[in-house]
Amino acid sequence: MPLQLSGSTEALTILIVVDLLFGGFMLVQAAYLFGGLDTLERSGMSYATYARRGFFELLAVAILALGLLWGLAAFTIRTQRRERIGFNIACTLMILLVLGLLASAFQRMQLYELAYGFTHLRIYTQSFMILLAVVLLLFLVALLRDRLRIFPLGSMVAALIYLAVLNLANPDALIVRENIARYHATGDLDAIYLASLSTDATIELVAAFPALGPAEQQIIGWGLQRHLHQMTQIDTSGGLPSRHLEPAARGHLGKPSIIRAGYLANRAVRHHGRR
Repeated sequence: MPLQLSGSTEALTILIVVDLLFGGFMLVQAAYLFGGLDTLERSGMSYATYARRGFFELLAVAILALGLLWGLAAFTIRTQRRERIGFNIACTLMILLVLGLLASAFQRMQLYELAYGFTHLRIYTQSFMILLAVVLLLFLVALLRDRLRIFPLGSMVAALIYLAVLNLANPDALIVRENIARYHATGDLDAIYLASLSTDATIELVAAFPALGPAEQQIIGWGLQRHLHQMTQIDTSGGLPSRHLEPAARGHLGKPSIIRAGYLANRAVRHHGRR
């Protein structure tokens, strides 16, 4: 039995006040939230600071907003039709405002990736923002259909689907593709990071190898030789190969250009260690 507040008016008042607070904040901070490069130039903030502030602020706001909405929806009895309509409108407005903050943080993370490339952390951050948006929309659907009991189950299913998709999407290959595309456009590449990726990235690294510069080939060649060594150990021990690695990729790792690049990289590392 829901705990009845002194009236739905109190719950609606709380929602309206928070909506006005969020709306006023977004109106005043519109340039900061959606300004992009112009905001960075005026504020003097780094890409990292701009992106990280957006994510952690959003995470706190989304959790608090969702907790407030869930609590008010669960413990407020709305017997009259006008009370339900007013409550639903106020909740919908709050969710839309939080989604606006979410879009702002997503845009800032994209800006960060354009400047510095893709990494595991940045991809997971963006995908988690999408999950938050889905959870908020699930709550809205449950509220409007007056089926709040399905919200916890729906959120759990959404989280499981999120983890499954993330696992099947092969983030390592995605990181290589996006960073190589950025390399062709800008000439900037964190080859050391790409070389440190798992064997899930082998196929994409092999495909991109011929178009890389000599310095990048040397580093990536070292990473590919490490992949070959890992796969050789897997074959010897009878373990399972990487779920994303096609057998044909093993042959490509034996190409003379890749072997030579890996040899030069290993020799450079040993030479640097003796200095």
